[in-house]
Amino acid sequence: MSVSYFAHDFRDNATLGSDMPSFHVDGDSLDCACSKFDDTDFAKFIPQLPTSLKHLNFSATAIGSKTSAAIGLWLRNSVELRSITLHHCPMLDSQSLGALCEGAITLTKISGGKHDIGTLDLTGLLPLGGVDGYFAIGRALGAGSISECNLSDSYLADVMMEAIVKGFLDGRRSMEALSLRVHRKSALILDGCRALTPAGMAHLLPLLSGGMLRRLSLYRCPLLHEAIGDIDAAAARSHTLCEGLGEGEGSGITDSDDYSR
Repeated sequence: MSVSYFAHDFRDNATLGSDMPSFHVDGDSLDCACSKFDDTDFAKFIPQLPTSLKHLNFSATAIGSKTSAAIGLWLRNSVELRSITLHHCPMLDSQSLGALCEGAITLTKISGGKHDIGTLDLTGLLPLGGVDGYFAIGRALGAGSISECNLSDSYLADVMMEAIVKGFLDGRRSMEALSLRVHRKSALILDGCRALTPAGMAHLLPLLSGGMLRRLSLYRCPLLHEAIGDIDAAAARSHTLCEGLGEGEGSGITDSDDYSR
């Protein structure tokens, strides 16, 4: 079933004529990509969305802290959700990421560790508001609340990778403090993160060696070539699928091996 929503359903006294922005719920997916709504408009309709949705797409929109806070609250009851796609959303800042990730963590806690939100796709993320947002991402990964995070083509400096790892370990500890053991391994997609250096990757090595990641993708990361040995060795020890090193061949385990959640 496909349901169309229009701006006048959520904007008070709107008169937008034929250029009125719209978006669609098609089956279990909501596609708001390139919508002309602003952050306040999106925030108004989020609470009305069915919690049975499996996929949300807000790519190339102006969502910010208000919408993210609304999504974070909505996530707490959204046990069917499998992906949130936020490609190239220029208004996403640390506050926005914190609200989204905290909502995901709350879902995991409420469900006794049974549920996560699947994939959080943040392709093209801009470094707005310092490192707190990256800490929040790592915390949700470590808590088992996000099974895969895609940061492809984002500006990811070494200090941001350090924040992700610190958040990851904090999230893992927070679940253990609640006697909720995290069994799920995470996937981290860093393709095209050209600012990442071997020093930044050194922060990630404990997660690799500790078997906390099931997949790490590093295509188009030219500065990491000199760190191939350390990354490959750590991935091999933990049976992590590591892709994109060297000539683009995978390392660590092969596709035929088991790297399931």
